Amino acid sequence: MDVFARRTLVPPDFSATAPALLLEGSWPEDAPYRHALDDLIASPQFEHLDRDAQRLVEQLATAAAPTGADQPNFTDVNTLKLRYAAVKWLRIVAYCRHWPETIPDGCAVKLHLAGEQDAEYAALWQRAADAYGFRLDIRSLSSTAETSTSPTAPSAPAGPAWKRWLAWAFADRPEGRSKSTSNKRRILFVGNPRLLDGVCDEARRRGVEVAWLYDQLPARAWLRRIGQGVSWLTCEGASTGERSIPHQLLAGDPASNQVEYEGVDLRSTVEAWYRHWAPQQAGKQTRQWSAVARHFAERRFTHVLLDEDATPLARTVIAHARAAGVPSWVVQHGVCGVRFGFVPLRADGIFAWDEGSRRQLEAWGEKPAKIVVAGSPYHDDFLRQVIAARRRHTEPERRTKRILLAAVPSPRDERPDAVEFHLTRRTFEQMLAIVCEAVAKLPDVELVVKLHPRATGCDPALLSSLRRHPRLKYSIVQKPSLAEAVADVDCVISCASSAGVDAALASIPVVQILPEGSGDMIPAAWYGMLGSARSLAELRPLLAQALATPRPAKLPPLMRAEGSAPARILDHLLKY
Repeated sequence: MDVFARRTLVPPDFSATAPALLLEGSWPEDAPYRHALDDLIASPQFEHLDRDAQRLVEQLATAAAPTGADQPNFTDVNTLKLRYAAVKWLRIVAYCRHWPETIPDGCAVKLHLAGEQDAEYAALWQRAADAYGFRLDIRSLSSTAETSTSPTAPSAPAGPAWKRWLAWAFADRPEGRSKSTSNKRRILFVGNPRLLDGVCDEARRRGVEVAWLYDQLPARAWLRRIGQGVSWLTCEGASTGERSIPHQLLAGDPASNQVEYEGVDLRSTVEAWYRHWAPQQAGKQTRQWSAVARHFAERRFTHVLLDEDATPLARTVIAHARAAGVPSWVVQHGVCGVRFGFVPLRADGIFAWDEGSRRQLEAWGEKPAKIVVAGSPYHDDFLRQVIAARRRHTEPERRTKRILLAAVPSPRDERPDAVEFHLTRRTFEQMLAIVCEAVAKLPDVELVVKLHPRATGCDPALLSSLRRHPRLKYSIVQKPSLAEAVADVDCVISCASSAGVDAALASIPVVQILPEGSGDMIPAAWYGMLGSARSLAELRPLLAQALATPRPAKLPPLMRAEGSAPARILDHLLKY
């Protein structure tokens, strides 16, 4: 059997009848002897791989835990990236266990790789061959264009000179800040202003000192808050010191510190991943570690508020906050769909949107005491924007119904998503085709495609699906905000994203479209959506129900009697 890391490594004259396995992506067409991990490893049979990958990474972080608070832990700082890498590895182990009949007895598995780029695959398949008793023939194309080495990232910041000058001139010079006293409350904000700005404003109204931390100075946010007494802190210009991240990955004697899954030794695979990524991240992450240490020593923060706690800068801040005895809390940044970005919490607690989010976090194993349902500052602002946009839409009653498709970013073959989500290139294209076909058969309906903010353009698969239906009336938009986009539509089709929850909060009928082979990762009933569909047969009745639901003449207030979400968050945070 031939195993290819990706389709670009398949020779043009490769036999259509030869057994073959593709590790990343899908084959262009179905064939009896062609297999692809993206298509085989799906929910619900393999949902446990997500949990197993997470446990594996937590085991690695514990094994590499430094003895002193001033020693960075590369595994812990890069836990999110490592979790996704672990899913890739465990999918291969699952294949070897569940499809042994595809590996012919006595025949070697020919593994086609692209040099150092695929060192993880080489190490993993070698250990799998050792564990499951098949011969392995590694064919590495080390001299082709496929090969890429890991460039060492410079320690100096990569931002433009004018940003570095602003950081030097203003970031560490609080505007109008009075001298700090020992009992003064000081909050450090880390994350997206869209989620945290409301809490920052509420803190300023209460006389709390506020500071924002970024890797590089955000010019727009800085200009917007000139003269408001806000401190701007960055990681630019920090010294990397003698020791740099990565400090260590695996600790202890290999014989006594095994990293194993289903009988396959993963230690060499993890080390290959480390060798590939560590040089790329070392300069930036060392600079962040040194800068955050300096800011905590100089500023004496009393509280930390973040929009997530899984990415490198957030993990670095939380590590220093814990060492300083400073409580850190997370404001929920998105719908609780893929567990990797939420649990286990590294911060002291999370401010959840609603009861649905709380139920999901608890189902994933998070302690109830660490979850506080406080609403969302973003949702408070979002509903105000929807109401204002509704008032601007004064056109007469229209006959054409409008359906908004809130699209997700195109999947990346080289980084499989969570198994429970099963968003692959193939399932992504299937979702788009189903939506376009269902809407095309509805009379007097226009499809408004709202591209994801991170999208660099319309995906070719989406354009192809739209053009297959000449009578389908559609438009593609990206710049208008989601609030502006949902203000004048009759229903929303959400591709398993936060946009569906946002629209449902504004009383817009929402239908959720999920990839074929996915689990019930975002239970529609928990978030006020009409239902979920994975096929054309499931989508059609839900769309009919959504279009039959009258648009509310007046949107319900989102604010609670006890105050806004920023006020509730700050009330609880300052208890600590």
